[in-house]
Amino acid sequence: NTQHNNTAMAAGDTWLSDYARAQAKSDEADAALKERSRLMRSNQNVSKVTSLVRRLLNELSMATQQLEDDLTEASRQYHITDKELLRRQDLVANLKGRREHLQSAFSSSMMDDAGGRSALLGPSGGGRRVHEDTEATRGLDHSGLMSQQEQIMREQDQGLEVLARTTQNLKQIGYAIGDTLDDHNEMLDDLSQGMDNTQRRLHNETAHVVRVTEKAKTGCMMCTIVLLILAIIVVGAVPL
Repeated sequence: NTQHNNTAMAAGDTWLSDYARAQAKSDEADAALKERSRLMRSNQNVSKVTSLVRRLLNELSMATQQLEDDLTEASRQYHITDKELLRRQDLVANLKGRREHLQSAFSSSMMDDAGGRSALLGPSGGGRRVHEDTEATRGLDHSGLMSQQEQIMREQDQGLEVLARTTQNLKQIGYAIGDTLDDHNEMLDDLSQGMDNTQRRLHNETAHVVRVTEKAKTGCMMCTIVLLILAIIVVGAVPL
């Protein structure tokens, strides 16, 4: 597998390196989620690490979707073999499964941990609230606040998915523009080659005309000399 990966990467295939980065991102999300659990057990503030976990999961979701889209494009253009396509599809499926597992663990942690409210509203001290309820949160209990936060996260995920699809569409447009430019370049190359051939033929024909003209000039001079010799002979032969 290592030899196969190195060969593919050497040939300009960036999919495997993109997959390695996405896998590293899932490891980061897993580590951040474990760190959040550790902070929760020690009753420490988890706002910062919660934001980190959410960001890593969103980035992992986008990276996984991009890998899947790139794999579909590669298979459509026959850049990889069927065996390699199946292998990479399994890699993407495993990565998506891990992402879903991490998201589920994170959601459960947000719902079950008493620190979820602190992560949502921010830290408080001295018995004084530092975050005022808004119209959307006023009257909600802990469970309601968590449900609202989950809804916000789902909407953010949907927005990221729309962004990923838009990016993929732009990428497809870029591919189409690139193909069109390649076709135009080929046409220009053919036109340039045709002009070169025409110029060479024109040069050869010009040289041929010059040679014919020189020969014609030489022939006329010879005829004139012969006529003059004949005239001299005739004049010399006539008696005075």
